Amino acid sequence: MDEKPPLITPSLSLGRPGLHWRRQTAADADFVQTLYLSRRWAETALMPGWSDEQRRQFLMGQARLQRLHYEQHYPDSDLLVIEQSGHPVGRLYLHRHATKGWHIVDIALLSAWCGQGIGTAVLRAVLDQADCAGCPCTLNVAPHNPARRLYLRLGFQEVGTTGPDIKLLRAISHPDG
Repeated sequence: MDEKPPLITPSLSLGRPGLHWRRQTAADADFVQTLYLSRRWAETALMPGWSDEQRRQFLMGQARLQRLHYEQHYPDSDLLVIEQSGHPVGRLYLHRHATKGWHIVDIALLSAWCGQGIGTAVLRAVLDQADCAGCPCTLNVAPHNPARRLYLRLGFQEVGTTGPDIKLLRAISHPDG
């Protein structure tokens, strides 16, 4: 198994006071569930005849399946909670592999915190650290996800598809070239 470098506290280089990440713990289970439900709630509005409780139960099951998928396919990932001024506002799941590069498994923010530069700051910190480690970075994004524009602006390029998603790659960026 590849040795993962320790995470660097990004609050030192984000240029945004109070923004940092920390390792997810069992105490974050309720927040992670709330985040998942909030990000997917509108999608289930298309389910005619479902009560709010049925929607909640369905999404809780989907969150469980997602967690199991991540555990199976990315077992050594860094599971991080993004905090702004001590309040959890999002999550970042990052799989770092010394020879295959880094893969952003998931990044999500509570809706109230979107559009404020937090995702950009977090992604820049990840990309800066990947560059320092000499690793390219990949992620998958749904074709109509508005974050796709951000990823392209940060230097990711479309390199294929993975199921219904678009696979993006950001090659190693060298400051002198």
